[in-house]
Amino acid sequence: MHNRTLAKLCYGSKQHFASKALHTRDMNRPTLNDVLAANLARLMEKTGHKQASLAKLSGVGQTTISLYLNPARRQPSKSGKVPSAKFGEVEALAGALGVAPWDLLHPEGGEPAASQLAKPSPAPRSGGLVDIEAAADEFPMRIGGVPAPWEPGGKTTRQMEREGSLKLSLAESVVANVAPGDPPAANDKFEKVPELADVRLSAGDGIENHAEDQTGMIQFRRSFLRSVGADGGRARVVYAKGDSMEPVIRDGAALLVVPDEGLTLRDLAAGGIYAINYDGKMIVKAVAKDRLTGRWVARSFNDRYQDVPLENGAPVRVLGRVVWAGVRLA
Repeated sequence: MHNRTLAKLCYGSKQHFASKALHTRDMNRPTLNDVLAANLARLMEKTGHKQASLAKLSGVGQTTISLYLNPARRQPSKSGKVPSAKFGEVEALAGALGVAPWDLLHPEGGEPAASQLAKPSPAPRSGGLVDIEAAADEFPMRIGGVPAPWEPGGKTTRQMEREGSLKLSLAESVVANVAPGDPPAANDKFEKVPELADVRLSAGDGIENHAEDQTGMIQFRRSFLRSVGADGGRARVVYAKGDSMEPVIRDGAALLVVPDEGLTLRDLAAGGIYAINYDGKMIVKAVAKDRLTGRWVARSFNDRYQDVPLENGAPVRVLGRVVWAGVRLA
């Protein structure tokens, strides 16, 4: 009897310590909110944004941004869980900072620690069984810090696409074979986009363009063009002039524009970058709803430039969306 009681006590102690160790390990693992807070603070410091300026540019409330930067202040729901960030708000913040949403959701650096790397599994014997969970994954599809589609809060790629429009992408990998005269890829995975070198979109006070002649061709990856709705000959490459959109769009930067004659002010997406004909002059600006009037304004990334009202009676025509800028953030 004494031995059985002692065994139960030992077993119970093991369970207690194992549970405590597991809890401690989970507590030490950064949550998605922690990752977002660290990346948001780092990118705000890098771009010189304060909470007020980022709120003005992104359309996300300053209180919300403050909570994202301080996840410990977020109040848990009735179920006891701390709410995660809303993807639409993350997307708007990413657009204002000139990065992709995943740059805010990835753990900083994007590389796992050496202790977290999976140990290589031995090669399976011919005809033997393989443990799919332990097998090496040469092409992992998981994104660090983001729940998988089958996990609570997880979403498929199609769901994410439906929830919001694509933002300005600054990834270097999206363009290739840019040098003039390069042959197309052997597997035909590149598409030529007409270049209008004489067309300038003003990142300043506006430019009048008198010629829109094609001056060359630039090749982009077809998969990238398709992902932003720019494939099939729909896109054009033009150039920026001025500093009002710095640091996201530098003076002289190449811009990939998807013209759309059917676009109106009602079709605009807050935080998106658009080519706009404003009172006869061509400009490139982000768009947002003014907090006081609730009307659309064209907004610069450079705080030295004032908002341009788009609903004040001046002739305005939305020419298309800018889906790529040929420079990265400094």
